[in-house]
Amino acid sequence: MAEYTPAEIAEKTDLKVSTVMDYILEGVLIGERKGCCYRVSEEDLKDFLDMKEKGKLPHRPPRKCGE
Repeated sequence: MAEYTPAEIAEKTDLKVSTVMDYILEGVLIGERKGCCYRVSEEDLKDFLDMKEKGKLPHRPPRKCGE
């Protein structure tokens, strides 16, 4: 089964890598830490893309510098 990094997910979804990481850290997108970065399974990515397509992702307010 394929696994994706936050950067690969950002490319597929037109989101920023920092936003993908926020979704992982908040538990919206299920990611497993392997080595120095997170990996997301293909199944979890499909679930995330379904949520995004249906407009069910939580709103991400813009970050302020230093957050």
